[in-house]
Amino acid sequence: MEEGFADKSAQDILRLTEFALNEAKRAGRNQMVLFDSEKYEGYLRKLDIRKLMRRDINNSFRGFQVFFQPIVSASDYEVVGAEALLRWSCEKYGNVPPVMFIPILEESGLIIPVGKYVLWEAAKNCKKWRQVLPDFHVNINLSYVQMHKSDLLHDVERCINEVGIPPRSLVLELTESGYIETDTRMKELFKSLKARDIDVALDDFGTGYSNMRYLKEIEATTVKLDRSFVMQALENEHDYNIISHIIDMVHGLGFSVCVEGIEEKDELHKMLKTKPDMIQGYYFGKPSAAKQFEEQFLNFTDSL
Repeated sequence: MEEGFADKSAQDILRLTEFALNEAKRAGRNQMVLFDSEKYEGYLRKLDIRKLMRRDINNSFRGFQVFFQPIVSASDYEVVGAEALLRWSCEKYGNVPPVMFIPILEESGLIIPVGKYVLWEAAKNCKKWRQVLPDFHVNINLSYVQMHKSDLLHDVERCINEVGIPPRSLVLELTESGYIETDTRMKELFKSLKARDIDVALDDFGTGYSNMRYLKEIEATTVKLDRSFVMQALENEHDYNIISHIIDMVHGLGFSVCVEGIEEKDELHKMLKTKPDMIQGYYFGKPSAAKQFEEQFLNFTDSL
């Protein structure tokens, strides 16, 4: 940097040093990394967002909210459940996209208290909605950080017992990850969840580490086909045949399939021919706050 450090505070220099070290680590050993002002501004923004989220977490999760997106039966389009999705906003940045703030939560470890918040909010709403739809279930996304650095099994059991819902009314969604294959602790966790009748869904299938063996490794009961995978199948007959065979194999193992990301009527009708069990996507409803979800879907009648 040409400007030097004369006009920098100790905190500024510390941040610059930390940023340079992190960038060098990402590039690998024995590397020289040039300062990038745009990357540094992004780094400062992440630090600020982390500080603001920590403040809101300590203030009874102010700014955080759990939205719900409907999951419908592929046979009759009736709502059978919902996926709980975290949202966060603040005065300074407004509504911050999950793709931006969730990685910050994971990197900082703040995903652990926030994950508990999502779990309890989802469970409490699920109990309420099961009074109208007795078989209703709610899906909750898990972070590898939660599974690895917190007592997830204890947290889930306590939530189920204190809220007073059947274990099968919660479905824990796990995104495919290479960590599963090597982490024996994770495998034990999945066995313990299954022993307690708590279902696990394999999310985003068709991206990353797609592998049918994961169904066995994580004791999954549901496979969720990612929208990007579905879109490829809708545009290419070869990929469409692959999805059809995958669904047949999953069914052959006794598990269910949920197709994600359906937004148009023609997408729905074509994917129905592959015989999935559940459908999720904007065509049936976007994520919404709990009250709006109740008003829109608990007395849901389709007009398709």
